[in-house]
Amino acid sequence: MKTYEKMGYDALNIGDTDMVLGINYLKTLQESSKIPFLSANLMDKKTEKPFFQPYLIKMVNGLRIGIIGLLTPEVPPHVCKEMEGYFIEDPIKVAAETVHRFMSDCDQIIALAHLHPSEIESIVQEVPQISIIIDGNDRSFIFQKHICRSIYVQTDAFGLHVGRLNLRLVKGSKEFVDGPPIRIERGLLEEGTESPDAEEKNTYENFFTLLHPEMESDPEIESMISSSRNQLKRPLP
Repeated sequence: MKTYEKMGYDALNIGDTDMVLGINYLKTLQESSKIPFLSANLMDKKTEKPFFQPYLIKMVNGLRIGIIGLLTPEVPPHVCKEMEGYFIEDPIKVAAETVHRFMSDCDQIIALAHLHPSEIESIVQEVPQISIIIDGNDRSFIFQKHICRSIYVQTDAFGLHVGRLNLRLVKGSKEFVDGPPIRIERGLLEEGTESPDAEEKNTYENFFTLLHPEMESDPEIESMISSSRNQLKRPLP
């Protein structure tokens, strides 16, 4: 979490691998972190409400950017053991309700998703307001896809690649086209950048960086990792 804070993360979506740590442990970890944990459909059985913050809205250069966290109900058996007192609601149903009730005035909505491909297909059909989907459930390497009007991106597992999606967002525009790169701040449109005319379309550039031992490391993050080696039960590369 300290390295995520250093890197400037805006939000973290809870996935099935995270839940193996224990949901109450995750709640404790959340309370000590500056980064909000999102999950719109991981529900507390007692309250029948989301256990974590379901979404957040950020103002970026005059645009309202919504971010929602979603989790597939099809989790492995070893994860189900950690689910006592909790349940996973249908992500498409929850996404539609959350967007309609709380995010309808957003200019763009980003879904941080641990969903299967069939669920991705359904959510863009049922909730067309979601314009960007960042997935990571099946840990496979894919190039960006257009599904209806939404952009779908994903990187692979174990830190092999880092994905970066550069966005140039235009107020009032719902269409995305592949375009030239533009500098971004904290994963979104750089503060202070003037928005293009309303007639223009949103542009994006998606690319991957292959990580390898010869790459230069950030000294502060390298120090964080080195200082944690003795706490880990498995060796770091």
